[in-house]
Amino acid sequence: MRIIELSTDRLPSPPLRGGAIERYVYQISQELSRLGVEVHLISIGDYYHVEKNYVYRHVYPAEGMNYLEDIAGKVLARITSELNRKLVYVNRALLQIISDIQEDYGCIDAIHNHYFTTGFAPIMFRALTRKKTLLVSHYHNVPKNNLVNIMLARHYDLHLAVSRFVRNEVIRRLRVHSRKVHVVYNAINTEEFTCDEDIRNKMRETYGIERDEIVLLYVGRITPEKGLHHLAEVCKLIRKNLCDRRVILLIAGPIGQFDSSKASDAAYFRYVQKLFHKYELDVKYVGYTTHIARIYAMADLVVVPSLWQDPCPSTVLEALASCKPVVAYSVGGIPEILGELGYNFLAERIEPNNLAEKAIHVLRNLDKIDPRLLREHVEKRFSTKVAAKTLKNLIEESLQNEG
Repeated sequence: MRIIELSTDRLPSPPLRGGAIERYVYQISQELSRLGVEVHLISIGDYYHVEKNYVYRHVYPAEGMNYLEDIAGKVLARITSELNRKLVYVNRALLQIISDIQEDYGCIDAIHNHYFTTGFAPIMFRALTRKKTLLVSHYHNVPKNNLVNIMLARHYDLHLAVSRFVRNEVIRRLRVHSRKVHVVYNAINTEEFTCDEDIRNKMRETYGIERDEIVLLYVGRITPEKGLHHLAEVCKLIRKNLCDRRVILLIAGPIGQFDSSKASDAAYFRYVQKLFHKYELDVKYVGYTTHIARIYAMADLVVVPSLWQDPCPSTVLEALASCKPVVAYSVGGIPEILGELGYNFLAERIEPNNLAEKAIHVLRNLDKIDPRLLREHVEKRFSTKVAAKTLKNLIEESLQNEG
């Protein structure tokens, strides 16, 4: 089976830093290849090469618009979003690469698209070649219910969502029949994370943290919808209730988005810093790090205070794979991850008091939580190995039905 994996036009796949979708596409491509699938991964980048596990990587320049594409891009950016400025160029480049793959390697069984701006090229390819290539759309976020998205959805044969929450929204917003929409959960490579106590102790020593001190960890971008200002209130309440122990908040993540930081992001970070100072919190800002598994190792509890409908956050999966308990608001797809564990990790109300209550309860009962059970939960349901097998089976079944 020959599959094309279309990554986003925002960051390379794999990304040098950040890029949850781009990293997911890369890791899924690797796992599909190990299952015997011929995978062609297309993303922005500088050079073409073949991975040792036979993932063929094809790239196109992030910038390369001709005069007409530049004019079209400016018009699109004005009437829709700046993110769509390169839409014409991107899909022209993708159409050429997809056509070259078919000419050089043979018929393409399926094209698996992961982003709105890259979603037009597969449709054009199938229309021009009149091949029975299966078109698969993967929704990593809730789609906007506009006419363009609805039109795109009608041209795709199989729709995948990273959680049941997103699946329901795809059916409702894009008017796709439920039998065409399936869940392939967001996933991580669990082998990248560890439960090693020695690493925990060494990292705490490096950061000047004693073994008996409480470490709360926040991982993610620093933007208002991620709720770091709520976490400041939560930490204040935790410290008040556990006053016999030092409470430290570790923050790991960039200020704003990797590919589109704004002045308002820096302003929000300054606001949050003022809250930390006001509440006299003990905060260590790690920033972005490529050694995030070692940062997780230091934590006693990971707090995910997302205020938006987070579809299926990698942070929750990474924390559990590191054998760390997680408390979070019950929003988006988060209950699908934490709800079946049997522990009381979810705050039903989006209020700092409620989230703090959950955090204090967990911290006082850490000895009753089986850390291995947390990791096994991710290995069985949210690993890239499981996601790749599910994806392969769904594509094969759809190809049989179409044939």
